Amino acid sequence: LLNENYVNPYDVLEIALEANEVEIKKRFRDLSRKLHPDKCKHERAADAFSEVEKAYKILMDPDKKRLYQRIMREARERVEIERDRENKKRRKEGKAPLPDDTFNIDVQAMCQKLFDQIEDNQRYFERVETIKRRRMHKDMEKRKIAREVEKEVEREWEDGRDKRAKDWRNFTGKAKGSKKRVKLGLKIPKTRMEKRPKSAKGSEGYSMGVDEGYKREW
Repeated sequence: LLNENYVNPYDVLEIALEANEVEIKKRFRDLSRKLHPDKCKHERAADAFSEVEKAYKILMDPDKKRLYQRIMREARERVEIERDRENKKRRKEGKAPLPDDTFNIDVQAMCQKLFDQIEDNQRYFERVETIKRRRMHKDMEKRKIAREVEKEVEREWEDGRDKRAKDWRNFTGKAKGSKKRVKLGLKIPKTRMEKRPKSAKGSEGYSMGVDEGYKREW
């Protein structure tokens, strides 16, 4: 068992992909009786039993079981397509088709490739999430500092309220004591009437440019 490089729990337990829960439990009990360290005296019995137990726990988890089934089915389909393409090429070249006993080996290799891709994607998304969390933490720190500064400004403003009120009272008191009366409005200059020259006076003798005819009606 330890001499093989298994990449999925079905190969570890040596059961079919379609095996149900009863068959999985039965296979685990059979292997446990053979590999348990209390019954098996092999120096690596504990390691072998650990691998079997790990595979059993994976297949007892519905979510993990569905994941492995999906990956193994996809691996089989890809291998079948690739082998069919290769065999067609071999027939055209007059070569023998690929041996059937290499099919499972190819499937295991494809499973390993798919699992590696999943792990790479998982590590990528973990890095993205880590970066997002760091950015969120930095934003939270900035907002926290901004709130502290705002509170400090408000505190300083409240602490200086009495001083500002006192300064304002002193200012308004001085302004009242030194207040001068100021006349408002515009000062209209006096109009100097142009005198009619003696040579231009008429019988009324009024100043030139001024009509005082209304006085005659009083």
